[in-house]
Amino acid sequence: MAANNKMLILVVDDKEINRLLLKAMLSDSYNVCEASNGKEALEQLEKYGTSIKAILLDLIMPVMDGHTFLEEVKKTPHADVPVIVLTGANDPEVEESALKDGASDFITKPYQPTVLKRRLQNAIDHSSLATLHLIKHMAEHDALTDLYNRSFFFEETHKMLATNPDMKFTFIRFDIEHFRNLNSYWGDEGGNQFLKYLAAGFRQIEEQYSHITYGRITADVFCLCIPSAEYNEDKILNNILIEINNYDSKTFIKPVLGVYEIQDNLAPVEKIYTRASAAAQRCKQIHTQYVCYFDEKMSVDEADEEEIISEMKEALETGQFIAYYQPKYSLKTDRMYGAEALVRWNHPEKGLIPPGKFIPIFEKNGFIKDLDQYMWNTVAHQIRIWIDLGYEPTPISVNISRVSINNPDIVEIMADIVKKNNIPASLLNLEITESAYMDNPEIMTDIVNNFKKNGFTVMMDDFGSGYSSLNTLKNIPVDVLKIDMKFIEGEDREGKGRIILSSVIRMAGWLGMPVIVEGVEEEYQSNFLRSMGCGYIQGYYYAKPMPVSEYEKIIRNQVKGIPEPFEEVKVKEDAAVLWTQDAKIQAIFDQVHFPSGVCTEDHGKIYPLLVNNAYIDKYGYGTSIIDPEEKNSLIKEEKQMQLLYRLLEKSFEEKTEAIESREEKDEKGNLIRTSGLVDYMFSINNQRVYFFAVIEQKQ
Repeated sequence: MAANNKMLILVVDDKEINRLLLKAMLSDSYNVCEASNGKEALEQLEKYGTSIKAILLDLIMPVMDGHTFLEEVKKTPHADVPVIVLTGANDPEVEESALKDGASDFITKPYQPTVLKRRLQNAIDHSSLATLHLIKHMAEHDALTDLYNRSFFFEETHKMLATNPDMKFTFIRFDIEHFRNLNSYWGDEGGNQFLKYLAAGFRQIEEQYSHITYGRITADVFCLCIPSAEYNEDKILNNILIEINNYDSKTFIKPVLGVYEIQDNLAPVEKIYTRASAAAQRCKQIHTQYVCYFDEKMSVDEADEEEIISEMKEALETGQFIAYYQPKYSLKTDRMYGAEALVRWNHPEKGLIPPGKFIPIFEKNGFIKDLDQYMWNTVAHQIRIWIDLGYEPTPISVNISRVSINNPDIVEIMADIVKKNNIPASLLNLEITESAYMDNPEIMTDIVNNFKKNGFTVMMDDFGSGYSSLNTLKNIPVDVLKIDMKFIEGEDREGKGRIILSSVIRMAGWLGMPVIVEGVEEEYQSNFLRSMGCGYIQGYYYAKPMPVSEYEKIIRNQVKGIPEPFEEVKVKEDAAVLWTQDAKIQAIFDQVHFPSGVCTEDHGKIYPLLVNNAYIDKYGYGTSIIDPEEKNSLIKEEKQMQLLYRLLEKSFEEKTEAIESREEKDEKGNLIRTSGLVDYMFSINNQRVYFFAVIEQKQ
């Protein structure tokens, strides 16, 4: 087409004379391209795309007529191009049909050039205006719910507040607690349908208020602003609860409302929203509370937060953030096995600021990723210094925040840090919180595997504090579990926390996965964990977090040649033999005609781990072979208990099989010789594992 500023029009008519006539009428104002039927018209649209501003369409044509073209063009990206239908007679039915099919206008023959051009321009103008309105609407509204989006909601709320300076307003932030879990349960489409349902509820209440703005901020977060005189907490909350119950009465769905009574109508809406968000966050810490209000305490916290934010970049640039090291100790040897690096803010005026004051703020505003990389480099450089000084440093673990773990380059970043500092990756352990693993288990599995391929040891921090499952341990290949002592502290009269912790330690042992319990502050806690078979502890009872100078004294004085940390992982392959799915091994085991199996001994309790069919036929499914406190223990007589204890101890001490026999008569007077055989296999977390067999022979 000619390179000029004229708009392009597509003329579609099977008669060449008509196309030439229309082209002559329009050529002084428009560029014209042609098509002899609907099929060619679609091809021209594909060729010229958005350059075509309007279409003049005849209805009666071969190959593809005008009606079919109107249907087909709706399926293409060019559905918004205005179409003016050309008709040979003033037929109302034809005109109505064309308009119904999507035509913008129609014009009858003979054509009047001025009328044709006016109708053509009107159609183009109307289409352009409609497109502008659509673009504006899309820019101002949320794509999923069609409510105001964040920026336009803030803008409209600011206008409402500014134009009503003497009216008090209440700002409400609304979301669903643990919506991410609901989304996983329902699926993305189900979660989206629920959000659309909530959005419809906002539209229904619009007429109840004299002034109102509402919108979707992000994900499941909605906001509305209404006059304070018209705000009624009970009414709003009850309406929300009823609506949620009507949607799904079987699932527990907790709405959370953070409310801020606006004090200054000219305050930035972003700040108003932040205060309502602070109130909502407080609400989430109280399980039974649905509504919380911003108060003065939060105002003080807000001021502190603003001060921290204003100083954080300078603090990083001037080295105010420093690494403290808290040693980890082996309960088997009482020797140190590395440490965890913890950040402290050494403020020039305020002194040491605890991480609880600034870490949550950095996690919220994203600065945590900068602090993370600063700490990783600091620790790696320090390890290099210790190596150059001739020390034998044990591994230091660093924390990877949820913000940093979502960086697609995280593995490369960590690999570059150890390469740049020329240290083994095995000396820089990585701690990732349990909640990060739950966000996207498949992606986390890939990340952890790549970390391990690069030589890193990966720990799951705060295990048991969130929504972990046994599937997490089965599928995500972490090396070490870290559990906080708080897991078993507090009100737990039945001791469930301790039972669970004991079971987790035992289970982790079978997986070849050491357990570190942190937050150990008292001697009784240390003794209790030692009795459970816990391998490692960290806490104030052994050592507080300390500056590098104090930690260096420990590593300078420690005995050289300490074995590699987490050495009990070596029994993992031995233990794996017991749980193999190889049918041949189980078949051979079951071919033994006398009762036999594998058992474990733990603090005087002996229970089977794996038994054959002969054992089940003889003794049934008793949970324990020996448990003095359990009524259904298979062995109840004291003499038999002492005999088995003796065999176990002998086999363990001599690392060989131990056999003892006894003879007695059965009910028919036959002399029966019963032999007990025990053979020590290996130990995991204070649990000794044995092969055992019971052989009965008639004499």
